[in-house]
Amino acid sequence: MSVITIGTRGLEAFPVFIEADIGRGIFYFNIVGLGDKAVTESKSRILAALKNSGFVSPKTAGQKITILLGPADIKKEGSHFDLPIAIAYLVTCKYIELSNKVTIAAVGELSLDGRVQPVRNVLLMVLSAKNLGYEKILVPAANFTEASLIEGISIIGIETLADVVSILNNSQQPTNKKLNTPSITVSRTTKESAAAFMDIDAVIGQTEAKRALEIALAGKHHIAFYGPPGVGKTLLAKAASELVPPLSKEEAVEHAILKETAGLHNPHDILAEDFFNPPFRDPHHTSSYSSILGTPYKLGELSLAHNGILFMDELAEFDRRALESLRQPMEDGYIKSHRVGKTQTVPADSIIIAATNLCRCGNYRSTIKRCTCSALNVEHYIKRISGPLADRIDLWVAVQEQNIGQHNENKAVAQIGNTGIEIKKRIAAVRKIQEERQLLLSTEPKTIFKNNKRKTRVLLLKEVRRTISAKVKKILADATKNLALSARGFDSVLAVARTIADIENSAVIQPEHILEALTYRKKF
Repeated sequence: MSVITIGTRGLEAFPVFIEADIGRGIFYFNIVGLGDKAVTESKSRILAALKNSGFVSPKTAGQKITILLGPADIKKEGSHFDLPIAIAYLVTCKYIELSNKVTIAAVGELSLDGRVQPVRNVLLMVLSAKNLGYEKILVPAANFTEASLIEGISIIGIETLADVVSILNNSQQPTNKKLNTPSITVSRTTKESAAAFMDIDAVIGQTEAKRALEIALAGKHHIAFYGPPGVGKTLLAKAASELVPPLSKEEAVEHAILKETAGLHNPHDILAEDFFNPPFRDPHHTSSYSSILGTPYKLGELSLAHNGILFMDELAEFDRRALESLRQPMEDGYIKSHRVGKTQTVPADSIIIAATNLCRCGNYRSTIKRCTCSALNVEHYIKRISGPLADRIDLWVAVQEQNIGQHNENKAVAQIGNTGIEIKKRIAAVRKIQEERQLLLSTEPKTIFKNNKRKTRVLLLKEVRRTISAKVKKILADATKNLALSARGFDSVLAVARTIADIENSAVIQPEHILEALTYRKKF
């Protein structure tokens, strides 16, 4: 018989095998296996919990206890080792009678009176236990609903240490309620959300920008708005969060694991109305490189925006190193960092929405205000956004000042087919079409944290090139020559055109779809 638990470090999870050896003599309790301070302190919690749960105190029994956390050369962190260590002790002392072929998986922290307290990272630990082939896992009762989001493994919620003995000896059956799956909703009801997000209908005019935003959200393309201050660039970006469809259950669990790893997740969040809403992260332009990309075992904004939106306002004001760190994740959908003797891969598949001015004063190309920057200063400011980074942004959209009086007169005409509700419906429909197409093209199923954005795009573009007409090929050939499109830019135009065709319910890409996609290439 063996007891296992799951160790975590960042998004990494690994099995930890726990063994107990008990002898007679002067009492001592030793835990070996490279545990941190929380593991070392578990001795006091476990001894008090055993005594207060009605078991003979190891001190009174004069026991010499040695606990091994294996493998012994990997550092163990956290208080969730309490419960499995206590179970290993109880099995060795014959309080729990099990076959030697039985394996118990458990996580949980013990209080001094024997109650099992909730722990962090339970979703990641349960998912890892499932992937390792374990059929059951004991978790704190307070984590039961959250842990039950992971399908394919039996979850047993434990309230006290005494319950463990009764349940494992089959004298008591667990009475946990089944998970009540949260209702899917895209509404945001929290105070923070009400203040942070906008309704697309509140953005005056900007029909072309709204069209481009719809294309970006429907096809998951990166987009950048540029223009003078106060024209609605930030409002458009914040309204985007209200237009995207809710996350699937798998994606919602991925996001919960990421938040949990970053210390931002509350187990009760799964009962909240916005559990299935895609994340929206908007770091300030003074954010450091490490806060954007992350550090070893510490997630950055790119990963926290996984399956959602990363909004970068004042793009040109960000630290150059932070901007350049976006390159690889924008294409691949993950961050791969290398340290001495170690490689770490974390998910980072988000839609990047950027907003920027074209000069320091902000009025370059304004139709109302005069720009006070010199031509050289304008050039230097624009070059803060490097060519390789700009090439990875699929849509560049100029946003200009609006004639508010004229807009009010023609509001009814301008909004036909362009209201938030209608845009949201079209985006959801296109997402469904593209998901079905991806399933047909993909050679392997998507699993949690295994998405390869580049591979998916290559398969799509291969199919698109095979189906486009000779007229479309001619337009693309001319555009490649006249606009000096890179290979990446060529693929970007094709991908955007495919999304436009989906919005128009067209099975094939038409010339007008390519021409519209070409208008979104960078023009400054």
